Amino acid sequence: MIKKILPIIIILSLVFPSFVQVAQAGVLESTISFTSCTAGGFISGLISQGLRILEGLVRGLFSRFLGGLITNIGGTVPVSDQVVRDETGSFRRSYTAKETHQDIIARCAAREILMAMGRNIMNTARTSGRNGGPAWVRNWRNFQLDAQYRGEDIFRGMLYSTDLCDYFDSDLKSMFGANQNINLASIRTRAGGFDSFQAKTGCTLPDNFDFEAYQQDFSGNGGWEAWSRLLEPQNNFHGALFKSLDEANKQRVIEESADINETAATGFTSIRGRNAVESCSVRNPRNGRCLIYKDILTPAGILSGAVTSGIESELQWVASSDELSEIIASAINVLLNRLTDLSNSNEGDYIVPGEIEVSISPFPPPGGGGGTGACQDPGNTVANYAGNLDGAINAVINSNPGGIADEPNTWENASIFLGYVAGELQSAGFNATTNVLNGNDNPNSGDLIALWQNGDTTAERYDAVSSAGAGDMSIRDAATVGYTGDIPLSCVW
Repeated sequence: MIKKILPIIIILSLVFPSFVQVAQAGVLESTISFTSCTAGGFISGLISQGLRILEGLVRGLFSRFLGGLITNIGGTVPVSDQVVRDETGSFRRSYTAKETHQDIIARCAAREILMAMGRNIMNTARTSGRNGGPAWVRNWRNFQLDAQYRGEDIFRGMLYSTDLCDYFDSDLKSMFGANQNINLASIRTRAGGFDSFQAKTGCTLPDNFDFEAYQQDFSGNGGWEAWSRLLEPQNNFHGALFKSLDEANKQRVIEESADINETAATGFTSIRGRNAVESCSVRNPRNGRCLIYKDILTPAGILSGAVTSGIESELQWVASSDELSEIIASAINVLLNRLTDLSNSNEGDYIVPGEIEVSISPFPPPGGGGGTGACQDPGNTVANYAGNLDGAINAVINSNPGGIADEPNTWENASIFLGYVAGELQSAGFNATTNVLNGNDNPNSGDLIALWQNGDTTAERYDAVSSAGAGDMSIRDAATVGYTGDIPLSCVW
């Protein structure tokens, strides 16, 4: 009975607005709770059904009122153009079901998939940068200079391992700050020549040569033969200095060129890991910054193309929408927010225009509502690894890689900091990640971390940065161990 009454109620509420006041306490209230695209499609289908029912009622009234009169003059009333035959009726029902139900379900299912893919692609682009945060160049000047600085530090590692002549070894290395060993085995360093820097700059004087003794006794410590050796650039301070300056410039150019070649076409960096910790192969012992990145997992062009295609798909979907059920889930606001600030994960939601605004995305932005509650703490759980997390946080603060502990508690800095913390926990034997959903099943925006051990059936989730995004205190002061509960392992990745 409800199936027959509901379409009439809806159509009457549209034709006679005052009818809403009568119906809103009953069946109509159930219709406004329908969510998303399928709700819009279902309601538009009911509207069409209601029109057909009213059409039949009107025809019936006219048939009863005029039927006798028309019969008396020998005519008939054409009802539904005389096509109410079983075959035609069956076809109409089948076609109507396809147009108002099956097509809507298919379109809405595809829409859900498109939005889920879009959210995940955006989330990947915003969080998988090689230094944490967005995977695109945010400041080209700093980006190029950072590459040059890495080249300089690679040179310092090369100089440290070079066997210079004893009488100026410490002075030259100190001049360039080459006072720490750096493992450069994972990259090639020879550039612009057939010999390595170490071979070209290595001392060729006799092992027992004493420069001070040579100054005091010329003939007794090598004489003219030693003099000719000292004239070779690698055997005197100034010659080795100029060789070092030349090599430092080569390494700067190589690193800068590599970065520009990677990013110039798209503005995106390639993905080497899920976060800053996973993307780095060798860290600089001088400042904790990444010196050598891991090999590329996803080229910059693929990531850029995915983001661009996602935005274009959204635009094409809006432009090609031609039915009420499709227009209801308009994504214009989200698209404009993405275009004005792609790095901001709080881009808005896909909403139903008008009074009813309902999110239909399975991945709402961080901090939003929604979700199924699957990633909420079920209660009565305890924090078993809080001490381990606290130790990892303190270790990162003390080492302060790249000065991150002294940076303000923005979302980006919080994400980078927790990436280091996750790496510290992983080195201690834990499974740890910042890729975790919050209690509303939304992706982490930068303040959450999850950890667990092999054999655990759940992960412990912590809010590890207070007031993340506020930028009102240093990461050092904002770091905390806020246990938010045990969650299923399906809530981390």
